[in-house]
Amino acid sequence: MEYEEVDKSKLSGFVYLLNDGRDYKVGLTSDITKRLAQYKTGNPRLELHDHFQWQDYKQAQDVEAELIESTKPFQTFGWAK
Repeated sequence: MEYEEVDKSKLSGFVYLLNDGRDYKVGLTSDITKRLAQYKTGNPRLELHDHFQWQDYKQAQDVEAELIESTKPFQTFGWAK
């Protein structure tokens, strides 16, 4: 099966904050509904705490990177306390 490469420069991007009742996770996606469903498969307690949309996917990537970097001292396996 072949997959087509998606040109993300033409997509909007969502930076999201998930909460599992104890910890938080920052992430990036072009489809927030699909991404949340993927996470909930592995952890049904997971909730979308908040999300922000950018029309420019690159800007969303930059914001996600800044948020991840700023929470590094609090992270365990990508999840922040």
